[in-house]
Amino acid sequence: MRLLPLVLSLLTIAAAPPPASTPPPSQIAAHVKDGHFDPGDYGWTRGAFPGATAQQAADWKAIDSFAVHCADDAPHDEAALKALGYDHAPADYWRRYAGDVCGEAMMARHLVEGFKDWTVFRHALDTALPAYRTYLFAVNRAIAIAAPDEGDLRDQLHILIIPDQMLREALSWGQGSAADAPPLDPDARRIVSGLLWPDIRRQDHSNTAWLKDEIAQHGWPTISQVGKLAARNAWLLVQHADDDPLFQLRVLRLMEPLVAKGEVDQESYALLTDRVLLPLTGKQRYGTQFTCDSKGWHPLDLEDPDHVDARRTSLGMSSIADNKARMIRLYGAHCRP
Repeated sequence: MRLLPLVLSLLTIAAAPPPASTPPPSQIAAHVKDGHFDPGDYGWTRGAFPGATAQQAADWKAIDSFAVHCADDAPHDEAALKALGYDHAPADYWRRYAGDVCGEAMMARHLVEGFKDWTVFRHALDTALPAYRTYLFAVNRAIAIAAPDEGDLRDQLHILIIPDQMLREALSWGQGSAADAPPLDPDARRIVSGLLWPDIRRQDHSNTAWLKDEIAQHGWPTISQVGKLAARNAWLLVQHADDDPLFQLRVLRLMEPLVAKGEVDQESYALLTDRVLLPLTGKQRYGTQFTCDSKGWHPLDLEDPDHVDARRTSLGMSSIADNKARMIRLYGAHCRP
């Protein structure tokens, strides 16, 4: 059964807020092409390192300052959030609405973090770029080959998940499920990961826009309509719509009545619940969201740690310990360099 009236109500509570309005300095404007930040050869990062000229240092400071602060004035949509059941959200919640130039500049500046010497950074970048460009070519070819001239919703959901997963697989270059990737030293692997994130962000934004339109027209794609795998693919596209957390919350509201009917996978529901709760409350309910740091792999903060495994069991999910073992198997025992 279609839930079109409810869908339209939820999706039109408020339009997505516009991009942040901080005007970019001339150093940023010089790198903007077709509404995106183009880092070019990364020569502008020279000013982040010792030995830079005064002009290089000034250019870096201007770009760095913009990247750090450009999302501070991202517009808040408290009314839409309240309509969905939450009176307020932390300030960082709204930073996710940063515009493309802002978000991509933020990601580009992160590339230099952890490097103290320009020569070392430049060598790692020059080593990483051929691997990154070749892999990106493969992703684009896979999309072109997989895409049929015509396809129904099920086909499209199977196709859209290809770039989503291929781009994210490469983040674990040389570890876990990507252990057979061409060898790169730790610095170059870290650079590859940093280079991939703007591509992931653009793909996520494209997928989000497509899925919003599909839901507005036809409702949430249920298991009986598209099959279990395609329905899970739809959930995964929402799970990765982190730059539009209100959309994630709206979809969660659409999914809730469908879980008991068997039209939404229970684990998918748990995963999206945690994805929505963490930025809103700082805690998760089912322990699905893990991080890796000096403690190794572990779940992010839990709202009720003593009963998390019982809640997972009620939805047919494995224990937290089993999930940790899965993370290690997929991504390696150690955090990415």
